[in-house]
Amino acid sequence: MVNKSKPLSNKPDLDKCWFWDLSFEEIDWNKAYRTVIKRILERGLKQDWEELVC
Repeated sequence: MVNKSKPLSNKPDLDKCWFWDLSFEEIDWNKAYRTVIKRILERGLKQDWEELVC
């Protein structure tokens, strides 16, 4: 059975400083997930990594 549920629309609890070059309030978290993950893995702290996993 294919899961056709909508993607989560919850905004991760990440510091705005990681997204200095973007308008933080306008980020589409579902579309920009690759950018978000890459940025946090490169520059984020342990707590930021945990926020992505949970």
